[in-house]
Amino acid sequence: MMFAVKPDLRHIRKFGALAYVHVPVTPGRKKHHDNARLGFVLGYAEDVVGCKVYFPENRTATFVSDLRVTEDVMYRDRHGVSLEDDDLESLHFTRAAETPTPSDGESTLDEPTMTSANDDDTVAATVVSETMASITMDLEGGEACAAPSAVPTRTAQRHVELSEMRATTCKASTADLGGITAALPSVETRAHTPADVSSAQTEAQQVSTGHQSEELAGTDVQHENLGLPIGSEASMEMKTDQSLQPVLQSEDGNETGCSASELCDGSESVVSVCGTAADDAELIAEDEELANEDDDETVVASVCGKIMGKRRRDETPSEEIRVELSAAKQEPKRKRTGLREYHERKKPAYFEDYVMNVAQRTTRILGKNGRPIRGSDVRIPKNRRAALRSKYCNFFCEAELEEMAALKARHVLEEIMYEDVPEGAKPIKTKWVYDTKTDSQGYVIRFKARLVALGNYQRPGIDFHDTFSPVARMSSFRLMVGLAAELDLKLFGGDINTAYLNADLGIKQYVSSIEGFPCEIDGHIYVVKKALYGLRQSGREWNSELNQWMLDHGYQRSMTEPCLYFRLEGDMTMLVLVYVDDILVATNAEEEKNKLFEDLDKEYGIKDQGLLKHYLGVEVEQTDECVIIRQRKYAHEIVEKFGYGEAHPVGNPMEVNARFEPLGENEDSDTSFPYREAIGMLMYLATSTRPDLAFALSQLCRFVAKPSHKHVGALKRVLRYLAGTENYGITYTRQAAELKSVVLEGYCDSDWGNDPETRKSTTGLVFTLAGGAVSWMSRRQTIVALSTAEAEYVAACEAAMEAVSESNILQEILPQQDVKLRIGMDSQAALVMATNPTYSRRTRHIELRWHYVREQVEKGVIDLHKV
Repeated sequence: MMFAVKPDLRHIRKFGALAYVHVPVTPGRKKHHDNARLGFVLGYAEDVVGCKVYFPENRTATFVSDLRVTEDVMYRDRHGVSLEDDDLESLHFTRAAETPTPSDGESTLDEPTMTSANDDDTVAATVVSETMASITMDLEGGEACAAPSAVPTRTAQRHVELSEMRATTCKASTADLGGITAALPSVETRAHTPADVSSAQTEAQQVSTGHQSEELAGTDVQHENLGLPIGSEASMEMKTDQSLQPVLQSEDGNETGCSASELCDGSESVVSVCGTAADDAELIAEDEELANEDDDETVVASVCGKIMGKRRRDETPSEEIRVELSAAKQEPKRKRTGLREYHERKKPAYFEDYVMNVAQRTTRILGKNGRPIRGSDVRIPKNRRAALRSKYCNFFCEAELEEMAALKARHVLEEIMYEDVPEGAKPIKTKWVYDTKTDSQGYVIRFKARLVALGNYQRPGIDFHDTFSPVARMSSFRLMVGLAAELDLKLFGGDINTAYLNADLGIKQYVSSIEGFPCEIDGHIYVVKKALYGLRQSGREWNSELNQWMLDHGYQRSMTEPCLYFRLEGDMTMLVLVYVDDILVATNAEEEKNKLFEDLDKEYGIKDQGLLKHYLGVEVEQTDECVIIRQRKYAHEIVEKFGYGEAHPVGNPMEVNARFEPLGENEDSDTSFPYREAIGMLMYLATSTRPDLAFALSQLCRFVAKPSHKHVGALKRVLRYLAGTENYGITYTRQAAELKSVVLEGYCDSDWGNDPETRKSTTGLVFTLAGGAVSWMSRRQTIVALSTAEAEYVAACEAAMEAVSESNILQEILPQQDVKLRIGMDSQAALVMATNPTYSRRTRHIELRWHYVREQVEKGVIDLHKV
């Protein structure tokens, strides 16, 4: 109107139309994967190309530009439908025969009653179609006799589409038994015993509550089922024979029709079954499938809720109109789109044939719907009040009871009178901490609740003294995995139950009350005798307890790695790595591992996890050829958390020659993306199993305080790289022959002054064992190098320090093996400086500490070579 030109609206699509969204070809898309996703058009945006599409599979909506829309299939609102909808034309009701008008006060319905019940999830629609009367006709030399009239059956209670498909001609035949000729019933009424008839009528009466009994179907339906033309001799004879059949009511209330001859001689009619057993089985299967079929949000069907079909006898159309209506019924029915939600799909029956699958399901916790609970669906409560409001409150409450039972069983808590508290002692507070434990597929296998003390209320020097407690380094874990592959050892895992609660406290603590579990006697207070979680000295107390136990049982403690214990007896090798309560064992004698776990179980209680599969979020896969470690699940969680599950992968985590500078004081940072959170999650990935992310994250982690748009863009590129490399890990190859020496191969490199802010260089190094990386680092140097040779020399020194520390561990636990260290570097000048005591004007300023690599080369500890 503004420009006096009619706008072109051909590109506008109907809201709610079915859309096929293209899935682009990416490294993550396999050959047989879907090339399109199904969704429904929601609308358009002013500044966005494409339209917004709703995906029922994920219950998400997003803007897409590459799609095709089919307006023939529309989204159906499951909470209501209009009576004027065109789709209601597919609801065809079977017409009844003309019978005398009922007397005043009676209301007889010739049309089926359709009821529906709408709830929050499904729309159940049940259509009770009319039953068809028996059909009599003359056959060879036999006298027709009326068959029992039909009663409502399950076969008659189905959608009109199925009724039209099964409305086939049933050939009648007679059976001459004792001079009585019986006509066969129609397809809809065959093979029903009196018990089946009674139960079927009861179901029909329950469905059509509030309405009177339905009239039996008339001759028009019989013509339609038999395929006889209206007005033919056969049809007229059938109408005449049926008009002579009086209607009687049986003892159970069912109406039956019989001939006059039956009333006279008392004989019963014989009903034969028309059709084969295969047809009956097919009909029953269709009934069960229809009864068990769940409604979907996108049901494109003709059955709608709260619609009552009624037609009075005086509204019965003429024969011409009925012919036109029957021709109109032949239009093709609309089919379902098949868009059923994942949680509404049924598991195939053949899954029950797999014993391993059943065993795996038994360890998972099932929800109210009988299906396993995903860890991502559980919202971890922050306090007990939130836990009681959670939909999983029953599981969290059970975990609380288990925790309190464990505390009292181990004599951690004890009630005393408040007057018995020593003078100067200050009671501390406690809180509940909740979490879930998941398997490798992300399903919950355990809900956990732990009572922790608020250690921030403790006073240094009064309530505690020393607090340090060592834990195993991740490089020690990888070194142990590499040794297991190098020496052909097996890795086993164990988890000590409530580890801290096994250690005694040097200084007793007092707790006034526990939320949800007050003291049984008023005026009492809890005294804490064991190392309760949350106390500052609990970690040290437990480490001292376990260390003494390991020494008493004949194990030696590594001087380099205080959390590594070993025992060597002949050809038997036993390596034990401890991370708080996680026990990792590498051995070639499984019976020794079993004995160790039995002793630990008697003393503290331990869960034997068998062959190691998980360690601190790292997935471990052991085969006869190699050992693989990766963090596939954790990487997928990171990608999904930040919305990059559908992103286009890139080939490298950072652009070549990228330079990053901090923002100025007056420049605003980019707060649109959770930069700090993403860096923190990716750092654990880079320090555990992904050395390819080390350099990129070492650059980006310097700007977490004030990231710019450029920093955020570089971090998003790392996420796109991770989206295509979720399965990446480290592989350690097992050695077939017995080795006399263990070689730790390393490489080091450095740039020169690439940090634009400080002009310092960056060191990169990696060490491998059994073909897999065990230690790596990417770090900015602490000095400003004056030349590339000096930067490479400093990098070689840092690599030498790391190599010697790893070598000390190997020499302790493998005294009979020869440990060799090899470091490769690409700088000839730095190699000369490390192998020769040069003293020149350009190198004499180098600090004394960086000459450590020269000393190790002179001693023959390190073999430094050029690559």
